[in-house]
Amino acid sequence: MMLRDPSLTAERDMIAEHVLGYRRRPQQRGVDQFASSLRQKLEQSSNGAIQLLAVRGRGYRLVW
Repeated sequence: MMLRDPSLTAERDMIAEHVLGYRRRPQQRGVDQFASSLRQKLEQSSNGAIQLLAVRGRGYRLVW
């Protein structure tokens, strides 16, 4: 989703439902844990050229 449109901010609820397969509850940290793991993998494999940024209160966005 985020690769198709770099201006897209993927909201936490959307990531939970489409990627992790569940409805997110406000106190769940699963999406943030997923994002942390994805961030590490993207930055390692691209030598820092691709970054996953947190957008406070909304979700995550890819920057390259």
